[in-house]
Amino acid sequence: MSPSERLPEFDAPPVVEVAVSIQFKSPSLTVFQSALWWNQIRDHFPKIEQVPPLAPAVETFEPPKSRTAPRISLSWSDVPPTPRILMTGQSDAELIQVQQDRFGFNWRKLRPGHTYPRYASIRKKFVEHLNIFQKFLETEHLDNLVPTQCEVAYVNHIFREGVWQQHGELHKVIPSVTPHLSDDFLPECEEVQFSSRYRIADRENKPLGRLYVSVEPQYRPSDMAPLFQMRLTARGAPQGEGQEGLLDTLDIGHEWIVRGFTTLTSPEMHKAWRRKS
Repeated sequence: MSPSERLPEFDAPPVVEVAVSIQFKSPSLTVFQSALWWNQIRDHFPKIEQVPPLAPAVETFEPPKSRTAPRISLSWSDVPPTPRILMTGQSDAELIQVQQDRFGFNWRKLRPGHTYPRYASIRKKFVEHLNIFQKFLETEHLDNLVPTQCEVAYVNHIFREGVWQQHGELHKVIPSVTPHLSDDFLPECEEVQFSSRYRIADRENKPLGRLYVSVEPQYRPSDMAPLFQMRLTARGAPQGEGQEGLLDTLDIGHEWIVRGFTTLTSPEMHKAWRRKS
């Protein structure tokens, strides 16, 4: 990447969580195999928890075949869904997630002393733990890992910073959310949410994946300070074979998240976050 192509950068970004993950179609892990994997890394990730699994999320670009209402089907099974296993590091800031068809690494800002370590560092640790996971699969004589989707997600907590005061002023954070109305019937908006989706394409305009953006009004539990939680998720299929292909997709997703975040947010917020490039 040339200097002119450098990504926007902030000295004080509002990032509170970054998740890097892959979905795979093979192998299909059981909860017992996940527990065996945890046993190999429990010295560094001593805490374990079971939570409901995440549903599959696959980006497709085929036109809809019908506009009729979707059919609802019910199925019954005596076998409960395989849970998602959360393995938390000693500092609580790092987290590994494993379920039947997913593997991921998270960094979280849970305390003021937790400093965002930047994407390059998080990516490096994801690769490190993914390599250990793949060796575990080989040792257990399981199928080779076959990734189907790669995903990067960023969560940002946007506080007032002297730019906005009420949850109805999202336009001061996201300028495209205009407060202008056709007439003066409605009072000042109490709170606003924002949701959008963008297609990620290559230089030949072929679809690679999608960027999802959502902004919701929330409050910080410790002191009930108002904030906007902004989540950006980039997802797409691996852009090649092996680890290089999935890392290329993750890097593209990261670039779209950073550039998309900068494009959507206001210059006043950039100043509060001390933008430097």
